[in-house]
Amino acid sequence: MQEITGNRTIWLLLTLLLLSGWLFLAGCENNNDEIVEVDRNNDADVVVIGGGGAGLTAAIEAADRGADVILLEKMSFLGGETLISAGIVHGAGTSVQKEKGITDDTWADLYKYWRRTGIFHNNSWIISVVTQRVPERIDWLREMGAQYEPDYLSVSGWDMDNLPMRAHGIAGGGSELIEVLSNRAKELGVTIYMETKATELIEENGRIVGVRTEGEVTELYAEAIIIATGGFGASQEKIDKYAPRFTDAVPITASGVTGDGLRMAQEVGAKIENMGGMIGYRTSGVSGLAGLAMRPILYVNTEGKRFVDETAFYALMAEAMIKQGGTVYQILDKKIYEGLSEDVQKTIDDAVENEQMPRKESLQELGEFFDIPGHILEETVAEYNKSVAEGLCPLGRSADTLVKVEEPPFFALPVKLAHLGSMGGLVINEKTEVISETGEPIPGLYAAGSVIGGFLGYVYPGSGAAIANLLVTGTLAAESALDFMGK
Repeated sequence: MQEITGNRTIWLLLTLLLLSGWLFLAGCENNNDEIVEVDRNNDADVVVIGGGGAGLTAAIEAADRGADVILLEKMSFLGGETLISAGIVHGAGTSVQKEKGITDDTWADLYKYWRRTGIFHNNSWIISVVTQRVPERIDWLREMGAQYEPDYLSVSGWDMDNLPMRAHGIAGGGSELIEVLSNRAKELGVTIYMETKATELIEENGRIVGVRTEGEVTELYAEAIIIATGGFGASQEKIDKYAPRFTDAVPITASGVTGDGLRMAQEVGAKIENMGGMIGYRTSGVSGLAGLAMRPILYVNTEGKRFVDETAFYALMAEAMIKQGGTVYQILDKKIYEGLSEDVQKTIDDAVENEQMPRKESLQELGEFFDIPGHILEETVAEYNKSVAEGLCPLGRSADTLVKVEEPPFFALPVKLAHLGSMGGLVINEKTEVISETGEPIPGLYAAGSVIGGFLGYVYPGSGAAIANLLVTGTLAAESALDFMGK
């Protein structure tokens, strides 16, 4: 009896050992299917990806509210697209306007203007919050030392003759704006990693908790991640995909804006909108004459015909150029040439000598240089000069801005379609949370600046609109992230 009982005990023990081993192995096999909590401390409260205007604004606002902030910049310098901009902020109902004596312009007026120029493809809530909060953001910049003064106010937009002065200029342009912002970020103790490229968002338990990088650090974890990487104006691949109208346009933008934030967010399911819009611009086909190309001198297309009011806002001029194939020509005569600076004249002379542009005694010969029908060019110039004499332009240009083109020698400067960056991007909600393809917010992920869509339509409405957007959405992203954390 004792032997039988002892054998049963041994067999029972062996069975239990085998069963526990099997359960251990089964647990190992199913480990990848289980959600494992990681026991670690975050590197910061907020990680901001991108050190341009939007990223610096978000970092400053978060740090000013007591958050521990890390900012990542993949380039060796801060600034992004804002650095190479004029630093203009589009705003209405501002203290700067009032100091200039402009008291009848309101945020509601600007709201209506941006909605109209966006052909109502833009989101009303974004336009509403940006137009209402821009005045306070301009004051915020001035308090930090940015020189936004009444003397630098100007008119910019589609209907230049009927718009108030809403373009708020700054003495030192975009470089001054970035200097002011970066200095403030450093004063507040924002940790800045330069030459550190964000490559992938880290997702755990259904929320974004960090970012993988290449550079000084490889991984960073935080309660909130703010994408402020700018647009995709420096990515030919993305322009070809999303904005093919600008495939052959000359990019005039920061080299770092290649759509990294857009890609990373899409990889975790983010939705995009308003893709296809670019900030249309133009530039010279001859190096050193970009400034001349922007002047309102007679333009003709490849057929030798005039096609646009040369004083049109630059984004509208770009739209007109697209319809003409992207490259057009500026026609100058001796009198216009002699009115240019000596440096510009020297550049033209060198271009003529290098056969980059023609100098001819007749319009017929001038046209032939670029395979433009000479007789049509002659007819176009004659009709244009008649408009000058009669003070009536068939294309709607103000008569007092017209200047005759009649005295040889004649010159033709090739002018090419260009762009200053992209306008479409990530869908966000009122908290600047990034929205997924399912229509729900992606927890822990926010976006600001030119990486977002919905703010503009497809044609840029006026100088400073992009910076107005980044100032307000950068602020709102920081506020929303910290509100979520209870800070």
